[in-house]
Amino acid sequence: MSVSDVVKKTFDLQYPNAKEVDWTGGLDNDVVQFRLEDEKLKASYTKKGSWNWTETNVEISNLPKQVQEGFKDCKYKDWPVKDCFEIIKPRSVANEYKIIVQKSIINKRILVFDAKGRLYEELHTL
Repeated sequence: MSVSDVVKKTFDLQYPNAKEVDWTGGLDNDVVQFRLEDEKLKASYTKKGSWNWTETNVEISNLPKQVQEGFKDCKYKDWPVKDCFEIIKPRSVANEYKIIVQKSIINKRILVFDAKGRLYEELHTL
């Protein structure tokens, strides 16, 4: 599926210095992966050009303190952390933070925390 000009224009206004831009058109949203300076980011837009979110890879030590505390209090605190992502949304109180933990090849979880550090979603993955 192709990405509309209105979506690309919104992206260009939001991220004028983006490099290595790669679009994926979906049924409801368009997703773009790109580089901004040394960072790899991913962003999502509605078909009408409204920004949904931007995801960036971060170190666990750079997550908000509430999220770090929430992780330390959850049952997966002893699992090795493989990756962390910050998902910025139009309203900062809606921001999400994903911590991917993996204990073994078949024991992998994506833990989703809200801005207050509450674990509200736990996804099993291989």
